[in-house]
Amino acid sequence: MRMSILTKEFEVRSNQKGLLSFLITIIPFLSLVALAGLILVHAPTAGLVIIPILALALLFHARLFVLMHDCGHGRLTKSKLLNDLIGHICALFFLVPFYAWRELHNRHHQYQGHLETRNKSFDLWTLTLSEFQSASALKKMSYRIYRHPLFLFTIAPQIFFLLVFRVLFEKMSARAIVNILALDVVLGTLAYLWINQIIPIGWLTVLAPVLILNFSMAVWMFYHQHVAEKTKWFHTTDFSIENVAVSGSVFLDLPQPLKWFSASIGYHHVHHINTKIPFYNLEAAHAKLLTTSDLTHEIKLIWSELRKNLEFHLWCDKNDCWVSFDSLQ
Repeated sequence: MRMSILTKEFEVRSNQKGLLSFLITIIPFLSLVALAGLILVHAPTAGLVIIPILALALLFHARLFVLMHDCGHGRLTKSKLLNDLIGHICALFFLVPFYAWRELHNRHHQYQGHLETRNKSFDLWTLTLSEFQSASALKKMSYRIYRHPLFLFTIAPQIFFLLVFRVLFEKMSARAIVNILALDVVLGTLAYLWINQIIPIGWLTVLAPVLILNFSMAVWMFYHQHVAEKTKWFHTTDFSIENVAVSGSVFLDLPQPLKWFSASIGYHHVHHINTKIPFYNLEAAHAKLLTTSDLTHEIKLIWSELRKNLEFHLWCDKNDCWVSFDSLQ
């Protein structure tokens, strides 16, 4: 029996659970940011006090991203109106147009792990070993720079969130295009208010590090969810959603506090098996699959094991495995 069928009972959405999840995330986040802003504006000499406050705000902010992710799949709440409203609010705090992000992310689920369709979604740039070897010197240099952690996890995330989503970067629906333009107007208005100090500049000072760090964390998590020693890419003949879910996605076993703040995003392989499961049902779905399917072959990693994933740069078609640039020497 297909694993997506085995998990069908966990597709049930709840307006109460979805709304409560949003409220217990957005209220603490805004409260922490407001507190840090007040301290910075009215007691600037006590600036160091805001560091632990912002560290906690960072965690709630990260949780907002995963709630937006669930809204993108239409799974946070049963009500479509409420789901999209929460999605737009969460997306605003990551400076992304919700409808455009949703279309982009759905393409990820459609093409992730499929070698022949890698370039049809705006995902992590991945070359096979043979493609890299036959590439021009300029392309080789560009790819090496792109895959370097300093660029991939510090510079690229800022380009992606701050710049890419400001323009019509891919073929999008009319609704997504309007969403991009509308958000640009909103952000332009906020920038005007900050520049003219109608909104105190201190609030931007507080928000900026939270945004920058979580932009990087979003890309960091995305990378490790699909790039690990045992993850695989598939040709059309072997490609299937379940193959990609089990053999192309990682189960990141996080400590309980991080599991809560990440809204169970560590069960990413289960999410790829069935995108209709709300985050609050993923753990239960995972428990069932462990006893009723082949999910015992899941690729399970803990936080301390992620560093090794940074060594994988190219997909070797011949041996069906990741290789590093060092293997070319």
